Amino acid sequence: LIEGLKSSVVADKIILCTSHEPEDDRLSDVARSVGIDCFRGSLEDKLMRWHGACEQYEVDFFVNADGDDLFFDPGLADHIFLQYNTKKCDFIDGHGLYNDAYGITKAALREVCLTKNTDSTEYIRPYFLNPKFDVQKLVNIPKKYLPNEDFYTYINHKWLSVETKKLLKDPKYFVEVDDFRIVQDKVYHELMID
Repeated sequence: LIEGLKSSVVADKIILCTSHEPEDDRLSDVARSVGIDCFRGSLEDKLMRWHGACEQYEVDFFVNADGDDLFFDPGLADHIFLQYNTKKCDFIDGHGLYNDAYGITKAALREVCLTKNTDSTEYIRPYFLNPKFDVQKLVNIPKKYLPNEDFYTYINHKWLSVETKKLLKDPKYFVEVDDFRIVQDKVYHELMID
């Protein structure tokens, strides 16, 4: 994932956001070893982690790529950055693609962090679909980022829309910092052989 993100032609910084928990020391080590920044914060509240990273690294707008989005294409992040550069807004909504991808301003994130009433923020989209924010739907999306257009996106979309429900009931793998190819192989076998 990290090596893929490094091929972005628009992003000027990659920040790995993780928790202060000792078991996440490995993630901090990975960030350092591949030459990217790392921010450590709350275990439960990824919005607060992101906000802390924005403050520490002076980021005004960012695109998220979660650690479990193994097939995230940096071209999708570039597309979101370019849309933002064309018409500024608070939140770019890339929901429903092979990976949900969002563009978020630090100002909107700060407002959400000040007004939310929970630290459980795994699913972030509802916090930004608020009339006080200028929300844009991601537009002019290249076909390769739409579900089921090719094998690459088909696997990821299937994983997100079908297999996740099954894995929540009967988990077969626990994702840890692992060699990317090993994790990718596990995902492939889970989807294609089962």
